[in-house]
Amino acid sequence: MRFPLIIHSFGSIIFFSFFIYMTFTKADKSLIILSLGAMIYFILMTVISYRNYKKQKEITD
Repeated sequence: MRFPLIIHSFGSIIFFSFFIYMTFTKADKSLIILSLGAMIYFILMTVISYRNYKKQKEITD
């Protein structure tokens, strides 16, 4: 159950850095919005994965 949590954490870090890079290079607004949306998606999935991980850990303990 830890694998999705790790993947989503790394995804949110990657898209956050991509968002910062696009903002500083003054890229097209659609690319900035796309990277922002992907970053928000990965952050939400990280939170959901963490909550599921905690629930599974409580059940097995």
